[in-house]
Amino acid sequence: MDLIDRQMAINTLAKEMPSLTTPDGSGELDHDIQVTDEAYVDCMQIIHELPSAQEWILTSEKLPEADEWVLVTCDEDVTIMAMTDHKAWYYENGDYHWGPEVVAWMPLIEPYRKK
Repeated sequence: MDLIDRQMAINTLAKEMPSLTTPDGSGELDHDIQVTDEAYVDCMQIIHELPSAQEWILTSEKLPEADEWVLVTCDEDVTIMAMTDHKAWYYENGDYHWGPEVVAWMPLIEPYRKK
């Protein structure tokens, strides 16, 4: 999963939809404003639901995709695990996790790549 900066997504969307204007007519798009174009509003909702880097996601609210390696927290420990499509957590070595309960997770960051 690629993580993107929310403001960058908002700015990109604003450039791609130049005909849109804000309700006050200023034309300056901001992530907190409401506009009348339904497609723009739908896009903004998707952007705001994107996970951002270093943001824990509670397992009670959302689970990662099956077999996606993620950073998880159990009690006060942090480790890397994935979840099967049967909602069972497992470690990189293939062993299943039996406890304590995984309470939150976040996507792994992308590795450094030379530009």
